[in-house]
Amino acid sequence: MPDPAPFEFVDSHVHHWDLTNHPWYPALQAEPDDEAGMGLGDMAGMRRDFLADEYRDEAAGYQVTKIVHVSAATAPGTHRDEGRWLESMADATGWPAAIIGTVDPDGTPASWAGELDEQVAGGDHFRGIRLLHGLDLESSRGLELLKLVAERDLIFELATSPSQVPAVLPLLEQVPSLSVVVEHCGWPEGTDEDHAARWRAAVSDLAAAGERVRCKLSGIAMVVHTVAEPDLRPWVEGCIASFGIDRCFFGSNFPVDSLYGSYHDLLASYRAIVSGLDGGEQRQLFVTNAERTYRI
Repeated sequence: MPDPAPFEFVDSHVHHWDLTNHPWYPALQAEPDDEAGMGLGDMAGMRRDFLADEYRDEAAGYQVTKIVHVSAATAPGTHRDEGRWLESMADATGWPAAIIGTVDPDGTPASWAGELDEQVAGGDHFRGIRLLHGLDLESSRGLELLKLVAERDLIFELATSPSQVPAVLPLLEQVPSLSVVVEHCGWPEGTDEDHAARWRAAVSDLAAAGERVRCKLSGIAMVVHTVAEPDLRPWVEGCIASFGIDRCFFGSNFPVDSLYGSYHDLLASYRAIVSGLDGGEQRQLFVTNAERTYRI
């Protein structure tokens, strides 16, 4: 395993939650009777408070200088509470360095504008949004939301799968000023060769949408259910081949990816995959590209 001690990392995808005090996460706080339906397997390892101290314990030895927190609150309306909680944490401690929030998927363009403006005004760390479900991005409402995000010079974190990409691309073309981060290597839908071929085509098409579209190298463990280097390698290398080193950066997706291995094993796999690159290129993938994208 590579020595973590001299290694700096800006982690572009982290979820903090305080299940003890904040009832914002129904999937984690309800009875675990439908875990298989989420496709993650046994979720017991996520049903725990996961705050800065827990993260630092799991990342001990690495120089994690900054993290980007991505909204995980799913109970209706609680994303605004989560955003205020995170801004307060960041003001007090400098952690997280950036926040990706969300909006109510059932809202209207007028309510979305208000939510975005509230989050922008709420502190210095808000950088954009993602929506995991509840809004058809191919609809006219989806287009209105993307325009509102672009007008505020915010990032839209795109949680899309290969089967959705052909419909999403025309929408992105209509908002050419929108900054886009493709989450979790484009969310592969399976590991067999047919799925992998569709994924490669989708990633290539997303990369061809222009320099304003970047790719987050994260979350593959949710698909392959391991953090082993041979299983992560083809997906990470495929994204880098399409997007280029300048437009990719790593994220841990912790604590979700902790279901499949330790933080140290995940980072060791990432480092092994890109070990053939020179030091400057590796630093881009682990530090500077995320800093530039999230303005941290």
